[in-house]
Amino acid sequence: TFDVLLLQKHILNLRPLDSPYKLIAADLNNSGDVTAFDMLLLRQMILSIINEFPNTPSWRFVDAAHEFEDATNPFSQPIQSSIAIDAANEGPQLDNRFIAIKMGDLNNTVKLGVTGRNKAKVATGKPIFKATDKAFKKGELVNIPLKLTENIAIEGLQFALTYDVQRLRFMGIDSEITLTNEHYMAKDGLLTMSWTNPDVIVLEEAATIITLQFRATEAGLLSEIINLTPYPLAPIIYTEIDGSIP
Repeated sequence: TFDVLLLQKHILNLRPLDSPYKLIAADLNNSGDVTAFDMLLLRQMILSIINEFPNTPSWRFVDAAHEFEDATNPFSQPIQSSIAIDAANEGPQLDNRFIAIKMGDLNNTVKLGVTGRNKAKVATGKPIFKATDKAFKKGELVNIPLKLTENIAIEGLQFALTYDVQRLRFMGIDSEITLTNEHYMAKDGLLTMSWTNPDVIVLEEAATIITLQFRATEAGLLSEIINLTPYPLAPIIYTEIDGSIP
């Protein structure tokens, strides 16, 4: 979600991306330009709506010796993505280098491992949201307001929840922030949310930032059937462009 926030600020010219490699990483549909559609694709990837970018590999490689004529527009010329090896040269040719670009990673936080997947760890910080446990009856509309535990200046958040689809049917989200159905997805008992705002929003303690809405298909208790999960989205609130609160 932090990458989405960086991309959003770049598109609005509030904080332009400061590297040609970041601009290449932001061109998620391989159009030769960075647009709001790239931001939409990145958010869909985060929410698990899509699992790959169209017409774009997961990684792109640029000859480290490639010089950009215009660092603010790396697409203005062909990007040197291959290196010619002189087969007639019998000596070692080990001084060739590539810059590897992870598509969508605008803050250079990708971590490589044997599995190729980074699993989020459970956050251990002070809870920023709280919700009240409640019992519900079959057929009842179940509203779950998430209230802040402190004053906060927020410009982004992400989280994932699991819920029992045998007892609850997701209906939607009511919010005090500018939030649309592009910011979340509910499928097969998993609710993922990724929201950003280019301007900081100041909220006071006890304010209800969002209210999750479900319809009960069976009776139950919220604490027994809804759980915050660290995967696929670690629960994080972004309080400023350079920081976050787990």
